[in-house]
Amino acid sequence: MSPDPSPFEPRLAALAHQLGRDGQPVERAEGREMDWLLAGPWAYGLWRLRSGPGADLRELPARDAASREALRLNRRHAASLYQATLHPVWAEGAAPSAGTVPPQLIDHAVVMRRIACSQRGHRLLQAGRLAAHSLAVLARDLAAVHRAAAGLPADSPWGRPEHLLEASLDALDAPGPPLEAPIRRELTQRLCGLAQDLAPVWAARRAAGWVREGHGRLRLDHLVLSGSSLRPVACAVLDPAERWIDPVQDLAGLLFDLLLHGQPALAANLRQHMVLCLGQTIDAELLRQALLQRGLLARARLPQPLSDGSPRDGPDAASALLLLRALADPLRTPGLGMQAGDFVDTGCRRPAAACP
Repeated sequence: MSPDPSPFEPRLAALAHQLGRDGQPVERAEGREMDWLLAGPWAYGLWRLRSGPGADLRELPARDAASREALRLNRRHAASLYQATLHPVWAEGAAPSAGTVPPQLIDHAVVMRRIACSQRGHRLLQAGRLAAHSLAVLARDLAAVHRAAAGLPADSPWGRPEHLLEASLDALDAPGPPLEAPIRRELTQRLCGLAQDLAPVWAARRAAGWVREGHGRLRLDHLVLSGSSLRPVACAVLDPAERWIDPVQDLAGLLFDLLLHGQPALAANLRQHMVLCLGQTIDAELLRQALLQRGLLARARLPQPLSDGSPRDGPDAASALLLLRALADPLRTPGLGMQAGDFVDTGCRRPAAACP
C-alpha cells in the first residue's frame, strides 16, 4: 500500500479538538492501520489514508464502509468493547448547532473502550494471569462465532490450497530481519513439501464448508480481558482473504504465541478445547503448516535480540526463528502434541517488565 498525499492531520486535529472541548486530556496512539485518540474511557480510531490493492481509503464513503465492517466483525467477538455506532468528525472541530450552518463532515471514528496494557493477552500471560479455564471459554466462543459465520460464496477464491502456499511463501518476505540463505531454503522446502502433501486435505475441508469468515489476526496481543472473559479484538478488516480462512489457520497464530512464550501446556489446552467445541479433529500436519505461516508473520513483528545479549522481557525474532525451525522438523516436534518436552526452550518464561 502506498501512502496517499492527502493530509491526515486535519482529521485527527479536528477530532482531538472535539474530544478535548471539556478540558479532558487527549492522547494519541498508533495502530497497524488506524490512528487512535484516547479520551476518558474511550478510544477513537481513524483509518489512515491509503490507496492500493484491496483498499482505497482516500474518500469518505470508503472509510465509512471500512468502519462499519470493523464494527460488524469485531462486535461478533467483543460487543461490550465496541460502540454500535460511529462517531462523526466535523471540520473545524465543532459539531453543528441549532441555527448555524453545519460544518463539513470529514470522517467517522470507530469507538471502543480503552484497554489497559495490563489487560492484554501477552501481559496477562507474563503476569501469570492467563488461566487454562479462560482459554477453554475462549475456544467455546471462537467456535460459536465460526459456526454462526456465513459460508464461503461459491465463486470465492479464498481458502484455496494454492493460495495457502502463496501466503506461506509471502510470509518468508514479511518485513523484519532477513533470513539467512540456508535457513530460508530449509523453511521454503518444508513449506512447499507440506503444501504439496496437504493440498487435497485443505481442498476437502474447503469443500466441506470449513472456510468461513473468521478473525484473521488472532494472537496474544489481540486478546483482552473484559470482565472475566478473554475477548478477541482487532479483526482483519481491509483484506477479506485474511479472515476468510479455515479455523485451523485462525487458531495457529494464537497457538504459536503461546508456544513462543514457553507455554506448550496452555497451547495444548486451547487446541483440545477447540477440537471439542468445533466437533472435529485438527490434523497435526495441517496445524504444522499453519503454525509455520503464522509464525513467520509473528517473527516479522518482533524486535531483534539486544546487542549486549541480555534477555528481553518477552520473545524476540531470534526466539521465534528457533521455534519455527523446531516446528519445521517433525523429528523434533513429533505429532505436535504440544507437550513441554516436544519444544525447544525459547527463553521466554520470564516475569513481566513494567507496562509502558
